[in-house]
Amino acid sequence: AGNSSLAGCIQCAAYPDKKALAEKIAANAKYLDLAGSVEFADRYVEHMMF
Repeated sequence: AGNSSLAGCIQCAAYPDKKALAEKIAANAKYLDLAGSVEFADRYVEHMMF
């Protein structure tokens, strides 16, 4: 994985079209609060592989 914020910064500096794409993606992003979801917690635990 590494430092994706640094990689994104380099991409935006080197390729201006990448910055426009990143801004478009950010504008369409939605926040999902999964911490308070009982259904998410149940499904998460159900699919854990111990």
